[in-house]
Amino acid sequence: MKKYIVLPVLAAALGLGACSNDDERIFDESAADRLESSKQTSFDALTADGGKWALEYFSNTEEPGYLFVVEFRPDKSVTFTTDHKWIGGAEKSETSMFDVITDNGIVLTFNTYNTLFHVFSDPADITGPDAPTDNGEDIDETGFGHEGDYEFMMMENDGQTIRLRGKKHALNSYIRRLPADTDVSEYLAHARAQRSQFDSKRFPTYTMTETATGKTYDITGLASGVVSCMPTGSTNPYAQTETKAVIFTAAGMRPLTAFDCIRDDNSHFAISEFTWSDNGLVAPGFVITAPAPASNLVRQDLTWELLTDSFSPALEAAFAEANAQTQQITVTGFGSKPTITGSSFLFKSKSGVLTFSYQAKVGKVNFNYYGTIEQTSDSTVKIQFTTIDDAIRLYLQPLAPKSIDFIKMLEGDFTLTNKSALDPSQVTLTSVSNPEVSFTVAVK
Repeated sequence: MKKYIVLPVLAAALGLGACSNDDERIFDESAADRLESSKQTSFDALTADGGKWALEYFSNTEEPGYLFVVEFRPDKSVTFTTDHKWIGGAEKSETSMFDVITDNGIVLTFNTYNTLFHVFSDPADITGPDAPTDNGEDIDETGFGHEGDYEFMMMENDGQTIRLRGKKHALNSYIRRLPADTDVSEYLAHARAQRSQFDSKRFPTYTMTETATGKTYDITGLASGVVSCMPTGSTNPYAQTETKAVIFTAAGMRPLTAFDCIRDDNSHFAISEFTWSDNGLVAPGFVITAPAPASNLVRQDLTWELLTDSFSPALEAAFAEANAQTQQITVTGFGSKPTITGSSFLFKSKSGVLTFSYQAKVGKVNFNYYGTIEQTSDSTVKIQFTTIDDAIRLYLQPLAPKSIDFIKMLEGDFTLTNKSALDPSQVTLTSVSNPEVSFTVAVK
């Protein structure tokens, strides 16, 4: 029996020896040496060329991503700079320590506490005005906090972009190399200005258009960074809202995982990244834009202030003549040298009905010129004024008729232009019949 036992063992030993020889023939270094070399290579990549990177970080699937600029140094110190809401929204910098270690692979670890970054991995209860609530009741997150990682497996690395996979929660974040001379404050300010275009309270719904077909999708949540996509008016029973956490960077918007939306014909499309452009947020075959200006201007819940410094020369001259006359009004209650201020388009109750109005103030007295505003296309409206209130009838009409002439220049057919493809908060109106009359209104 012994000889039958010895032979398989001997064969196995010979086999192992053969594998070892193959390994030596393929690699010049041992596995341990190769891992150590890879660790050093990763460390050197982080600190090379100024060591400045943009960190696009996700802590969980229900919060937006957060943008940091991180600066790695050969002495293993790292400076985080950010302006996220959990530190009050103001830009701050803080230096701590990092390392590159081996733990079933190459791991980037931020191994000393940094208040700007480790707030997301701290298991303490989330506090402050932005803390999550359930029907208004505070949620106790003690024990898990934001559920973020502070150690990351270093995955694909092309020298310019490194994918980081959270060691505990396995969410993907990215670091992207920045030029050594990048002004950190300017970089973050640019990204902040881009994402601040979105206003979820006044403009909750944006439009994503599929450029090849013209099909549209309703996009909500851009201001919060947790974005939903739904085919506009879809009759497909399988179509459903797709919700993703996204991050806004200086380059554009990236969802945590790709948007996978269903068309009416049940086909799918996936979008993994959008970039900023003059046309909106664009991806191959798709573009996200603000709602059409006419649809906002006719909304009864919005008030639009006329920006006097935007008046075209013809309108500015008419406004100046109107004010020259109103300053001569000496009626009690108007004050000394009253001028037209606070000009706005709004819907105001008139005989119990919300009615479109041009409203302004002369001195301390409000006046309204009532009429209608009709949306004639996505980018055109027709404005007419028909009814004056007592303040106009008793004072402006007889004492400052130039003010009525000015108001009449605000009626007619107008073409509309949003402030930008993504910012509907200001709209410029240009008269169709008299292009020399133009002005801008801003939502209040």
